[in-house]
Formats: sequence, C-alpha cells, structure tokens
Amino acid sequence: MFAIALAMLIIGVWAVGETQHINLSGNVDFTITDGNLYIKDIRMKDANDAG
Repeated sequence: MFAIALAMLIIGVWAVGETQHINLSGNVDFTITDGNLYIKDIRMKDANDAG
C-alpha cells in the first residue's frame, strides 16, 4: 500500500508540473443569412484582464 501511495504522489506531482498553454488569435466572422437566427450575447475579454 505504501508503494502505491508513493507512486500516486509522484505521478500527481509530475502531472501538475506539466503545464499547458493555449493561445488563440485571429478574427471571427459570423454571417447569418437566415432571418430566424440571431446572436444573443457576445463577450470579449482583454488578454491583460485578470478577472
């Protein structure tokens, strides 16, 4: 049991050390030809905004 607990601890610390970053950039264009469809809400966040 001790060996399993130790292995899980090591794997957990190793997994936390593996950070991933996703950076998206570009333009988004919504073209809607159907009059029955609409955009209800659009939100944007500044990259430097912590909130």
